[in-house]
Amino acid sequence: MTFNLDNYVEVKDRIPLFLKDDRFEDPRITTQVIHQDADSITIMAFLWRDSIDQAANTPLATGIAREKDGGYIDKYVENCETSAIGRALANYDILGDSSERPSREEMVSAQSMKQSKANKPAPAQTFNSSGSNEASQKQVDYMIKLGYEGSTEGITKAEASEYITKYKQDNSIRR
Repeated sequence: MTFNLDNYVEVKDRIPLFLKDDRFEDPRITTQVIHQDADSITIMAFLWRDSIDQAANTPLATGIAREKDGGYIDKYVENCETSAIGRALANYDILGDSSERPSREEMVSAQSMKQSKANKPAPAQTFNSSGSNEASQKQVDYMIKLGYEGSTEGITKAEASEYITKYKQDNSIRR
């Protein structure tokens, strides 16, 4: 299994796109534990247009995830919820490109599981796959989607992350 982590967007970056969708007055994300035992958990996430759709139990999209305890990720319950939300957002096609369904977190987890089977440590993720500190095309595309108007030539991963974080802070929904 070969893949480039730079081609995947984190769930934390997908959520604001849904919550700020102008088509919905009061978008909501909820989760529900479907199954939990001593070794694993299964969580389902729901995307709602508003409270009316939520009351009518008519979600826009759903996502489901299952995680096992004792894996590479310590907080497997939290990771499961994030994965379920990411899957719901992918099912809703929040990025407009259904070919990239998995979130970055899911791909990191898949990579980590593969490496733990090979008994190798997970790689540091400071640089992209080419070894450069240049922002990935995904980061650049996401910045443009958020309204970035400057030149993206030569922008670093850190600068791209800083712009995205600042955008989210400046444009956070206050409820």
